[in-house]
Amino acid sequence: MSTYGQQTIGTTGSPIQVNADGRTDGFKHCGVTIDWSLITAVSADTTLLDGTIVKNGDKYIRYGTVLDLIGTAEVQTIDLSAGDDPTAGSFTLTYGGQTTAAIAWNASAAAVQTAFEALNNVEQGDAVVTKSGFVYTFTFASHIGNAGAITVGSGSLTGATSVTVTETTAGTGNGKYGPVKTNASDGRQAMARGESYILNRTVVYSNLGSDHPPVLEAGTVWQARLVTNEALPGDNNPTLANILTAFPGLRLAKDF
Repeated sequence: MSTYGQQTIGTTGSPIQVNADGRTDGFKHCGVTIDWSLITAVSADTTLLDGTIVKNGDKYIRYGTVLDLIGTAEVQTIDLSAGDDPTAGSFTLTYGGQTTAAIAWNASAAAVQTAFEALNNVEQGDAVVTKSGFVYTFTFASHIGNAGAITVGSGSLTGATSVTVTETTAGTGNGKYGPVKTNASDGRQAMARGESYILNRTVVYSNLGSDHPPVLEAGTVWQARLVTNEALPGDNNPTLANILTAFPGLRLAKDF
């Protein structure tokens, strides 16, 4: 059907949504980008529970599926005592061409993280800093992917004869999302809080908008419409407890 220049080229049956209260405050604007290479095409015409017809060779992701950011968090360590322990002075960090203000030789992990986040090319939450002795560990968020190397300006340190920076885990990722599977090895098994969303309705690859479907992370949802290991055992799906841990803002509603 075509009216005033708009054309309907496909339908998805009777749309079944996970959202139960009609509110939109728990939704992620513009959805998320799906990595469809992770999805297996159907081998025959398939009619889903919500009436959606998926043609042979097409792909789909069912409503209620939990999606997680694909990738591995990069980890870099800065060892101020690779030679001797520092005893006074200060150091700086340079990342992406930006350099921090002077940081005290014995600064806490929180102080180093604050100095790092003060850079204009770093956002709050881009990396979490921990400390053991004089070793600072930077764990980057998964969405960063392959982070640039941090370098240390150690000329103002007293006592330290050598400082090393080591990438202990290489970061990977392209900003795309895929269904959570407990047996995955690309980051989706972690279902990290803040990097996971729930698909609100069935999406079919060949349909318009399939690359950025509507997703939510909070609000009231129909419990029975979530794809869980309890509902679909044996397919490496997350448990309901896993989901509630990753999505503390969810409220469950019964629809049976």
